[in-house]
Amino acid sequence: MPNANAKALVLAPGGRDAAVAAGILAETGITAEVCRDLSQLVALLNDDTGFALVTEEALRGADLRPLDAWLDRQPEWSDFPFILLTVRGGGLERNPAATRYIETLGNVTFLERPFHPTTLVSLARAALRGRGRQYEARARLADLRENEARYRQIVEGAEDFAIMRVDAAGLVESWNTGAERITGWSAEEVIGRSGDMIFTPEDRAVGIPDHELNRAYEDGRSINERWHLKKDGSRFWGSGLTMRLDQEGGGYLKIFRDRTTEHQGEAALRESEEHYRFAAELNPQVPWTATPDGQLDRVAERWRDWTGTTGLGDSWAQGLHPEDAGFTAEAWAHSIATGDPYDVKHRIKMRDGTFRWAHTRAFPRFDDEGRVVKWYGSTENIHEQRLAEDRLRELNDTLEARVAERTAELAHAQDALRQSQKMEAMGTLTGGVAHDFNNLLTPIVGSLDLLQRRNIGSEREQRLIEGALQSAERAKTLVQRLLAFARKQPLQARAVDLATLIRDMGDLVSRTSGPRVEVALDLAPDLPAVLADPNQLEMAILNLAVNARDAMPDSGTLTLSATPVEIGEDHEELLPGRYVHLVVADTGVGMDEHTLARAVEPFFSTKGIGRGTGLGLSMVHGLAAQLGGALVISSKPSRGTRVEVWLPTAAHAQQPETVEKVPSGELRRGVILLVDDESLVRESTADMLLELGFAVVEAPSALGGLQLVKDGLAPDLLITDHLMPGMTGVELARAIRNIRPRTPVLVISGYAELDGIAVELPRLTKPFRQAELASKIAEVQDAA
Repeated sequence: MPNANAKALVLAPGGRDAAVAAGILAETGITAEVCRDLSQLVALLNDDTGFALVTEEALRGADLRPLDAWLDRQPEWSDFPFILLTVRGGGLERNPAATRYIETLGNVTFLERPFHPTTLVSLARAALRGRGRQYEARARLADLRENEARYRQIVEGAEDFAIMRVDAAGLVESWNTGAERITGWSAEEVIGRSGDMIFTPEDRAVGIPDHELNRAYEDGRSINERWHLKKDGSRFWGSGLTMRLDQEGGGYLKIFRDRTTEHQGEAALRESEEHYRFAAELNPQVPWTATPDGQLDRVAERWRDWTGTTGLGDSWAQGLHPEDAGFTAEAWAHSIATGDPYDVKHRIKMRDGTFRWAHTRAFPRFDDEGRVVKWYGSTENIHEQRLAEDRLRELNDTLEARVAERTAELAHAQDALRQSQKMEAMGTLTGGVAHDFNNLLTPIVGSLDLLQRRNIGSEREQRLIEGALQSAERAKTLVQRLLAFARKQPLQARAVDLATLIRDMGDLVSRTSGPRVEVALDLAPDLPAVLADPNQLEMAILNLAVNARDAMPDSGTLTLSATPVEIGEDHEELLPGRYVHLVVADTGVGMDEHTLARAVEPFFSTKGIGRGTGLGLSMVHGLAAQLGGALVISSKPSRGTRVEVWLPTAAHAQQPETVEKVPSGELRRGVILLVDDESLVRESTADMLLELGFAVVEAPSALGGLQLVKDGLAPDLLITDHLMPGMTGVELARAIRNIRPRTPVLVISGYAELDGIAVELPRLTKPFRQAELASKIAEVQDAA
């Protein structure tokens, strides 16, 4: 607001202008003093003068230097206003020379004569209002300087703490007496220099000073605990922090103290914790002071950084967690009433709305009569420490249970691993046995086939030969199931008549289930063929039947049903199309929700160690997914289990396998190189080939067969076993084709799965009959 004593100075030496203007101003309550000349006006100018009314002719030709000098000496808050009376037609727009008055007077308003009194009064009041705002700025500057002096006194009085301020570039702007006492450098020696001068050379080499400022810029503060340099080159352990200054001008405030003795004697400090407790508590995070009645009258700016509030008075209590406000207020009231130290841990609401744990302590200062004259306190952020303590307490409380749980899980995993390794070993053994059995069956099947085709023996002997061949075929099927169990077969999906497959498995399922389990089939008529691997599908159905049997230890009913379904767009797992819905249901003990949720997990089993691998349902689930179908299990305790499998349909069902007569007329005879390390297999196969009209050259090993070709043999066809010592059949075929690129190749093996064989190589699985061999040779010749 304008100064109540502010007056106007009037300088109008010609005519009655001065008297008229002073009179107009006086009528509006504005005190005006008329000056005889410019020198008197300059002499009367001071900080309490409101404005000056000056005529243009009073300045024309006058020495304006004294006025310029006074205006230049104005304090920073002052911009003295002038009202300049010009002659008629002497306005700024028609009098360019008047611009030099703007340069001289600065804050000037032009009024052309003659003027209306209200215009003059309006301009005068506007000038006084502007001058009043300048007086307000003067008052604010005075308060700012007073606060700055008080802050400087506090900073300079903190001799145990070094307090320095650097600008955004890291150059020192202020340096208190504590910093001078700790480092030995005076303010004159460091102001304007880089603040990294107090860091050690090794810290400067790795960019620690810049890292500290960057951390403070990003997080608001950066804790600093490291060695620093003194002026004499010695080192001290500086402990403190660097804070980002968010007010105008920015920069950073670094506060630290010399903790060399504490750092070097931490072991002794821990042993003397009670002795040094008071000293440790004087390392404040947020220092504050309070009046004897408990009203906070000074709080460090860091409190505002934390909470967004000043914390003055009792406003600090408004940010306490509702659960902590009661006991905090009671403890503070008790300390105020008794003078006892204050020590409370509570949660404080931060600027972002979260609550963080803090440790607040305060000690009173007494006068000579024992009355409290001041409270000195600090608030420390202990949130991470409190969380760590809570986590440690929780860990300690649950340690025994977690150890027991972990031990049980480890034991279970080890048991499952042993069971899996056992089954893997059994699978490997089974696959090897099946391979050897196929090699043994091959000459048996071949010889029996030869005897049957040549009609050797009487009618009774022919029936015996036919029975032996049927037994060999069943042995062949058994071997294939052994290979499927050993997972030595890749998934070979084709059209499968599911109804026929299930009916054919009826006896096997019944024998597997036992006499106390009734097996029921419910197969829809005209059931479409499904796209599946028949061996794997048989194994899946058998696994489900075994699971159902184990769920009905006393008795029950096992139902296998299959119906065609059409799946639309809204199904979660299946693509739209036609499927067969296969259901295996039992009336057994069922599963609870926990067991059901884990039923298809690998190695999960409820049968106990040694009674199952935990892979049965996993294999069924994987098979269904691989075929493009889905698996769903539903079960309730004492209500049985229902396993539903959706299988995509195929265009045509599998046709029954028949052994055709040997199409010998379709074969192109020639020389066949026959390679097999099993002599019985090789001789049996050679007899079949000789009867088909081929010339046969035998080799007992792959290396021997390769040498024959190198020596000049030019076979029309290579028939080779796959797994042989020294070189596999595939490697032999590749080597011979390097010599004779167009040589046809047929690979035979006791494994149904031929690892490492290129897809384009024809293959024949042992054991085989002459008709199968002839058919495969014709296929190879046609392809060649």
